[in-house]
Amino acid sequence: MKWRRSISGSRAVFRRGVLLGLVLTTAASLFGSVRDSAAPFDQAYADELLRYIYRWHMDDAILADTLLDADEIVVYYRSVEPEVRDAQDRSKYLEVAMPFARLMVHLKKADYVIPELSIEVVGEHYKFLSAHHYPDLDLDDSLYETMRFPLKELFARLHETRNDGVFPSEASRKRLRAEALEEMEAAGYMDDLQNTDRTQITYIAPISIVSNELWCYWVNGRKFIHFTSDLDIEHPKFWDLAEVGVEIIDLDSQIVVTGVEQAGQNYFTKDYVGRILFNCIIHGQQLRREGDDLHIE
Repeated sequence: MKWRRSISGSRAVFRRGVLLGLVLTTAASLFGSVRDSAAPFDQAYADELLRYIYRWHMDDAILADTLLDADEIVVYYRSVEPEVRDAQDRSKYLEVAMPFARLMVHLKKADYVIPELSIEVVGEHYKFLSAHHYPDLDLDDSLYETMRFPLKELFARLHETRNDGVFPSEASRKRLRAEALEEMEAAGYMDDLQNTDRTQITYIAPISIVSNELWCYWVNGRKFIHFTSDLDIEHPKFWDLAEVGVEIIDLDSQIVVTGVEQAGQNYFTKDYVGRILFNCIIHGQQLRREGDDLHIE
């Protein structure tokens, strides 16, 4: 049986401006005591994390306010412990606060055993779990370690690398395509694949070492395809160890202006749709295929 996850990663927050993720329901509701010291958080990883936040979660209106007189950016981080964990779960968690973006981020470095399969899942990097914007983000500085970045240098670096992108290999894309087609069939979308008279166009957003999700925009079918997992897609043993979560989002029925107009977890606001399209089309990779099939390979 395939594992299906209805919401996860960055999308869990910004659909309706509240945190709806399965892992976190508030900024700290499932996290308790702080460990003695934070896990390693080096410069290279910090750069990748900030680039990911820059592409997916920074809000121009917020930055215009918080950075008005700033000359540096301060990132606060600490290790946190979930209130409940399985006996075989040795995963590590980080809480990262970014007051300049009024953003609280939670990360996970997977390290657990699946007893039923006798499989050990160990991630190389901390991966993005969730993000949540706060109108005011007040912190007790004594509880966090910090990293500081000169403002102009940081944004110059983000600007210079804004079009850099890493994408799944051809082999991974073929496997992901099979997963997507299976979910399409389960969701009743197979009729949308019968477009034999036109070129199939799909955009793929870049992947990141700080996130185990992949977004695709299938233009002909007017669908977003969202893949998630606990391991890197390019991990050598990914297809032996990992289970892939696949979600199909129909642009004609699941997009709203605001969450106020429609309750439920299956709707995306125009704000987050804009973020997905920005990363898929502006920063992503276009794939074209002649014929009647979904093209993400």
